[in-house]
Amino acid sequence: SELRAETMNGDVEVTASPAYLRLKTATGHITWTGSSEDVALTTVSGKMIINGGSVNRARFESIDGDIRFTGGVTKTAAVTFDTHGGDVTLLLAKDTDAEVQANAPSSDLFGRRSSPGADIAKRYTNYATVGKPGMAGATIVVRSFKGRVTASMQ
Repeated sequence: SELRAETMNGDVEVTASPAYLRLKTATGHITWTGSSEDVALTTVSGKMIINGGSVNRARFESIDGDIRFTGGVTKTAAVTFDTHGGDVTLLLAKDTDAEVQANAPSSDLFGRRSSPGADIAKRYTNYATVGKPGMAGATIVVRSFKGRVTASMQ
């Protein structure tokens, strides 16, 4: 029901679906295949790859590493992706119903590209709703200071 793993220099690769998951690295890559109710993955400079099932509450953080998420979210999910310099790629399951918000210098959410505007507060924000109109209960927030955000359905 609970899985925790932490390393400074090594990679972490987990294939499991615990209810509670915490994975951390400093320079290593994180690869996780599975589903979880409550997940937090953190790395300083490693790449993060998330494959497979669905998540409910999730936080994925990286300073310089890229984040790639392939999978789904529950109907009431709250999922956050944060990176300073890395790119974030979301390949969401085709049955996903969610509101997606990207705060990044460059983003492409399901074919809708961000466009620089005069208002600095709105310049880096891009919104999209996927799935059935009015059915979105899940929220996905992606923040990147320097990286690019791309989201599509698989």
